[in-house]
Amino acid sequence: MAEESTVWVTIKRWMGACAAAAEYDDIRAAVGDAQEKVDQAIVVGNFFQEDSRVFEKLNTANEGLGKILESLDKATNICLDIQAVNKIHDAIVVLDKPNIMQSNPQAAADAFDSLFQGFGRLCRHLPPPADEWGTFFESFNLFGNVQKNIYAPYFGRLEAARKGEY
Repeated sequence: MAEESTVWVTIKRWMGACAAAAEYDDIRAAVGDAQEKVDQAIVVGNFFQEDSRVFEKLNTANEGLGKILESLDKATNICLDIQAVNKIHDAIVVLDKPNIMQSNPQAAADAFDSLFQGFGRLCRHLPPPADEWGTFFESFNLFGNVQKNIYAPYFGRLEAARKGEY
């Protein structure tokens, strides 16, 4: 499978096409979508936990998305990183589902992590100032862990108490 992907990328490059079949406008739209989703998460997070280091990191991540947006116009080879584009796309698909944060918070949390990891990979191909954010975003594993280890147990206990099971 990996060999097929490499061959496909090579063929697409010879043809002058983007290996990921993504246009810059699509990538820019994905960054905008990501910022919108992060803004929503910040609002929800501030409601539950006003002075959290988690949301400080989220605000920092949103700043980094802005830097990526600034750098996209200068980029020439972002379309060659299929993994980055796919991670971003797949995460946006999950986060676009209505009420995903309420109906399946673990899936939303994992999608946020994947979204940021995809942007981290994408940063490898971007000029400054976005290239400096690659490591920060690629190592992002915040939301899945917070959801799994903090929110799920807390809200699980609340639900159990509400049902009289605790």
